[in-house]
Amino acid sequence: MIYYDDSVKIKMINGKRCGIYIDNDGNEHIVSNICPHMKCNLIFNYVDKTWDCPCHASRFDIDGNVISGPSVFDIKINNE
Repeated sequence: MIYYDDSVKIKMINGKRCGIYIDNDGNEHIVSNICPHMKCNLIFNYVDKTWDCPCHASRFDIDGNVISGPSVFDIKINNE
């Protein structure tokens, strides 16, 4: 597990690399940490509270919804 600080960490869950953002109320927002566009690792943007792709600038909100592309797919984790 990689901790960036108390509010952001990267962790393998069920074999998937996940990004976890913990909000001010202690709720965990868990998403895939891999951009669906070209499979780059996402980084957390502390200013905008988004997951951003450093390769081609796709952006996702803390719940995994696409904000801007080129990715057209969300990074939500399916609870299987």
